[in-house]
Amino acid sequence: MLGIERAVYGGKTPWDSAAFASELRHGTDRLYLVLRRHDRLLAFIGCTFDDAKGDAHITNIAVVPDYQNRGLGHFFDCGDD
Repeated sequence: MLGIERAVYGGKTPWDSAAFASELRHGTDRLYLVLRRHDRLLAFIGCTFDDAKGDAHITNIAVVPDYQNRGLGHFFDCGDD
């Protein structure tokens, strides 16, 4: 995921490895989905859930540049339209 962020954000990573590790250690209120092709990570999305409020928040989403504009983000769309 850090590699995708570096590719998307010009060598920078808005989230460092400690931030991702902290997110992934949460058990029940976080969800990360990834898209892979031939063992290459192409895209990811992270969400947090708040049962008390009954809502979810997308924390981050990214697609590697050479696979952008191919509809991969559509697979993460949970809309009913």
